[in-house]
Amino acid sequence: MSDVKVPLWTSIHDLTDWLNQQPMMAKIGVDAVELGLDKMKAMLTELGHPEEGIPMIHVAGTNGKGTVCRLAAELAMGEGLKVGVYTSPHILRVQERWTLNGVPILDEQLFKLARSAHSVVESFQPTFFEFTTLIAFLAFQSWEVDIAIVETGLGGRLDATNVITPRCSVITSISYDHTDILGNTLEEIAIEKAGIIKSRTPVVLGNLPDVAKKSIVSIAEQKDSEVIDGQCAPLLELEFASKWDRQNLHLAGLACARVGVFGQPNQGGPLTYNERLEEAWHQYQTRQWMGAPFISINSNKTWYYDGAHNEEAIRICLNRCQMIAPLSEWSLVYATMKDKVSTSILDQFDRFDSCYFVSMNHPRAATIEDNPSTTQFTSIPVEEMAEILGPKKESLVIFTGSFYFYETLYAGFSKSSLLSIPAK
Repeated sequence: MSDVKVPLWTSIHDLTDWLNQQPMMAKIGVDAVELGLDKMKAMLTELGHPEEGIPMIHVAGTNGKGTVCRLAAELAMGEGLKVGVYTSPHILRVQERWTLNGVPILDEQLFKLARSAHSVVESFQPTFFEFTTLIAFLAFQSWEVDIAIVETGLGGRLDATNVITPRCSVITSISYDHTDILGNTLEEIAIEKAGIIKSRTPVVLGNLPDVAKKSIVSIAEQKDSEVIDGQCAPLLELEFASKWDRQNLHLAGLACARVGVFGQPNQGGPLTYNERLEEAWHQYQTRQWMGAPFISINSNKTWYYDGAHNEEAIRICLNRCQMIAPLSEWSLVYATMKDKVSTSILDQFDRFDSCYFVSMNHPRAATIEDNPSTTQFTSIPVEEMAEILGPKKESLVIFTGSFYFYETLYAGFSKSSLLSIPAK
């Protein structure tokens, strides 16, 4: 318990201002993280366990977990279900973290839920992520969802979301990221991610390195949990979908099938499993989920944004580019965080026609001086992006390197008509 006073918020602006003042990973990195579940469990007990009694899918993984959550939501919505989703981070507004049937939480709903938890927040002083996780469970309960889909924040075993007992868990991928917390080997990272596996609860596995898969399967066997290997069936062929998109859709489909989502009668008549996947992919592309990878951000679909920020995600992003044209026909606009600067990432950029570096309006943003690569970058001030990149409006451009780059793009191009990006 804490004696620190938390002001009783009087408006949504009070609440969001207070939230923005809290330590969060986006601003200060891993120093904002408190690993452990005791505080979350105590707060949920005080609130009467809003997380209980709701069918859930729990998704972890280095890359792809947000996409799997959104695709699973599309599949469930396609069956006429009321679907709550909790993902992170947010791109422009914190409300993006909680959605009901693809729509971010309303300001008045968020304000009401936060007020209802104020005494618990004041008593236990949750971290930013613990608070947003608490709100997720309260929102799912308030919305009376048929199913909730929950993305882990960091790791799995000690992540604040790991207080639920889902109907199914998903581990999308294992690669190197947040090694200062999760471990320096793929085996160590896999063990942390596998912490979401619950006793006698099925787990769907994506395309994992052998050493990671071996560790996760061993943990699942110890918990008598069924392992569903997402690599055991051919992927559905889809227009405008990369191999990774198809893989993520397959994982979402397996999880939804395992929890009984497809047991509902379909309003348009019986659809095959593949037809359901195709329809979900179409809806996913149409909805423009905030934070989705490789989204078109201009009207003639030549400029793209992808929040890729680790080696594997960057490789996937560049492969998506190559589905459209060779990298030599693209320009790269790159922005990243100081703790994400890596030669293994930067060395992938030597095939681009031209490379630009933007230092984001962000306390953790890297500058061009932090760049150890031999790749020749041209530095662009945020306020000059529209002027410098305007002549390339008909050319292929990929903006990538960080989830938080989107906010900088939104600010840098706000006075131009070059971009057509959502600001939900």
